Amino acid sequence: MKIKNLLLVFFATLAFASCKKDLQTEVTEVIPASKATLDKGKAVVSAVQLPPVTPSPGTFPIYRLLNPFNGKHFLCGPEEATILINTYVEPGSGFRLWVFDKLVGFAFGSSSGVQGSGAVQPLYRYYKNDGDHYYSNSSTPPQYYVSEGTLGFIATTPGPSKRPLYSFYKKRGTFDRFYTTDFNEIGNDNADWASEGVIGYIF
Repeated sequence: MKIKNLLLVFFATLAFASCKKDLQTEVTEVIPASKATLDKGKAVVSAVQLPPVTPSPGTFPIYRLLNPFNGKHFLCGPEEATILINTYVEPGSGFRLWVFDKLVGFAFGSSSGVQGSGAVQPLYRYYKNDGDHYYSNSSTPPQYYVSEGTLGFIATTPGPSKRPLYSFYKKRGTFDRFYTTDFNEIGNDNADWASEGVIGYIF
């Protein structure tokens, strides 16, 4: 019986090590590393740069990040995305808590928007102490959430070059929020996700 138990522990350890190696490969392939380095104390980890983009005057890119360990997503601007990707790194292994997932689109940097954008409104960001971030065009925080200010400004109406920003939340499994301009990334009649409609419009 003791030999059987030892064998079970041995094979479980091998399986864990194999999974960790696969996850490391996945993470490092998702984000292209730059030549810069980030000294994390125990090891020097390659720093990462976001994919190059050229925003129109008066706009900035909105990125969606992914946590490869729990599958959660996070919406943010370029400065915050760069900090999250390069700060939360496990020294030695290079595992990153946040990786680049997608360039969602471009928001406006001020309440005046840009020429041809029409009326704009703030994209408010709220936080709940369980780690959830919620984005809304409403200035009223949902129950149990606190305000974290605004991410930027979005258009209130559709138009040329403007795309709807859809909001989804996960209703089965680990709770998550998902924001996209491509409705078909989640779609209707999904057993795991529910649509919260269109928040506004971005370029």
